[in-house]
Amino acid sequence: MKLGVESSDPLFVEKIEGNLSIIKYIFYNTTVEGYKQCKISNIKVSPDVTNLHYELDCDRLKLSGKYDVSGRLVILPVEGSGDYELITGKYHIDIDAELKTSSGKDGKVHLQIKNFKLKCKSLSPTKYDFRNLFNGQKDLSDAVHKFAHENWQEVAELVQDPTWYATQKKVISNVNKYLKSVPLDDLKIA
Repeated sequence: MKLGVESSDPLFVEKIEGNLSIIKYIFYNTTVEGYKQCKISNIKVSPDVTNLHYELDCDRLKLSGKYDVSGRLVILPVEGSGDYELITGKYHIDIDAELKTSSGKDGKVHLQIKNFKLKCKSLSPTKYDFRNLFNGQKDLSDAVHKFAHENWQEVAELVQDPTWYATQKKVISNVNKYLKSVPLDDLKIA
């Protein structure tokens, strides 16, 4: 915390909102664990230092907190609120970011990540545990969990983007706080 940079593992995200066409969800007070085990590769910075590309490979991330959900999970109706836990399998994420430079308080040029786009790919099953679906009706809850586990790739494609964008936004905010304290000349970028 010396530079005012929060931890990215565990990462705390106050609110993640998925307002999708067939399903709406909100995750509250989410803690994400496992980013420190992810591997960053294929880092490329454009010659004019305006674009950044890198890839993130994560073997396992655990998200836990509170949730509200309503809508359809592909073909099944789903609704509920309560505690949740997600444990992802392997994920590959491509990140393309816009960079900008600015003059820091130290009079030196500093880098900042301005905007970013993600392409996320679930490579192995995710374990879903949403407690109190359908106000605790076990048979309906079990059916949704069974469907989500058997159709993990399709479910991930449907619901993943708002969650990944919210968590990466927080990670990038932390990176930007760090970049404010380190001049561009001191960064080792290729």
